[in-house]
Amino acid sequence: MLTVAKFERMRRDISVKAVSEQTGIDAARYRNFERGDRSRYLTSDELLGVSACIGVPRDMIADDRGAPRMLA
Repeated sequence: MLTVAKFERMRRDISVKAVSEQTGIDAARYRNFERGDRSRYLTSDELLGVSACIGVPRDMIADDRGAPRMLA
């Protein structure tokens, strides 16, 4: 499955390392979120950082609980 966060990051040619460095999230933790693992939620502050980094609104990449949204 492909998450919106991964699709948008890849479309903009941004590396996981760049997202990790800009947001302060551990790269492995972000990869698990981006992979779509339902148990790997991010906090609201982390999601705001990710959305600013990849240029996508926060509500588009995750739901209210911090679970990743899937691309249909």
